[in-house]
Amino acid sequence: MYSLRYSSTRREVWRWYWRAWARPAGLWQYHVTIGVTAAVAILSAGGDTSFRLGSFAVAALLCTFLCAVVFPLWPQLKFKSAERLLEIGEAGCSTTVGKVSGSRS
Repeated sequence: MYSLRYSSTRREVWRWYWRAWARPAGLWQYHVTIGVTAAVAILSAGGDTSFRLGSFAVAALLCTFLCAVVFPLWPQLKFKSAERLLEIGEAGCSTTVGKVSGSRS
């Protein structure tokens, strides 16, 4: 049986997030896509049927900026510093994080 014990820090999670964000095909694409989609939803919910490029651009930039600020906070809020244990053997694998555990055959 093989066992692996590891833990992480908030700093490691933060570094991983921004490395994933900065890649050419990284998380920034999701931020832009969600920002533009939110801008479309906000402007169409306003009831105005005319399209104004300036209003759309401002809304898209603001929504994208908010995504880039708010989305990295979620992993930081859900972070658990407990040591993790991963065991792999012939019967399958099992994992334990603090008091919670699970296994697969």
